[in-house]
Amino acid sequence: MMTKDTHFADEPQRIIITVADNTAYIEFPTNVREIETEESTEYVADVYYLQTVARDNLQEEIENHYEAWLAKAMEEQPPKTSLEDVVDAINVLADIVIGGM
Repeated sequence: MMTKDTHFADEPQRIIITVADNTAYIEFPTNVREIETEESTEYVADVYYLQTVARDNLQEEIENHYEAWLAKAMEEQPPKTSLEDVVDAINVLADIVIGGM
């Protein structure tokens, strides 16, 4: 999954790992931008997410092969839905609704 324009109070690290149970949730902030506000400096980034089995050397493994891990996170993104796919889905639903009357 990827989220655009995620806000951070501090400049985000290149790799953010959170572990729960045996699962490591990895965040890859990319396209980091600094935003000056009246009150403070904020950071905005596009963030890619990936899950894997937690292990002791995971941070080092990702740092040593950062580009490959980031590419994997980018591959995990859901496919974009085309306008044609949306129109087809609407037509199917219309047929169901109209046909069911």
